Amino acid sequence: MAKQQIDLNTVGGFFTQLKILHGALCMGVFLFLGISVFLVNSGSVGDSFDPDQSQLFLYLALGLSIACLFVSRFIGPKILEGAKTKNTLDEKIEVYRSASIVNYALIEGPSLACITFFLLSGNYYILGLGIVNLLLLASLHPTKTKATIALELAGDHRRDIQLDSTKIIRSSTNNR
Repeated sequence: MAKQQIDLNTVGGFFTQLKILHGALCMGVFLFLGISVFLVNSGSVGDSFDPDQSQLFLYLALGLSIACLFVSRFIGPKILEGAKTKNTLDEKIEVYRSASIVNYALIEGPSLACITFFLLSGNYYILGLGIVNLLLLASLHPTKTKATIALELAGDHRRDIQLDSTKIIRSSTNNR
């Protein structure tokens, strides 16, 4: 059975790339989480955890998670405002890609930090917060519907983004 090639210069190719990136970020966090839980449960790390240090890590994890969530809710829409000045669909979805990557990073970072703090403290509340961040990251899975709403697309752009075969023209620096 022959493999179907994905044309990276189409809307379908664009979303495939973004989904692969998003999936890789989620999978990386998930694997780190699994390894960390294994290490803590097997006693391979932290022979004795300091309760004061655990409390500090909990506050740091909570503060970082809330701050990054707040920043992602502020910066994402700010970046997307740039799409309003763009005329073509390919320019608009490039702005969407930028906003998405920034949002992914702002949620992935606290998730990794929480898991690291769990690894250092053994505090399962911190692990729970890391899992919440991971679930939030997973909920940011890119879809054409989300892009249509976020970019406030209308008319031909709204129709074209739903068609996988719609050609997009990328600048030479992004075209590989």
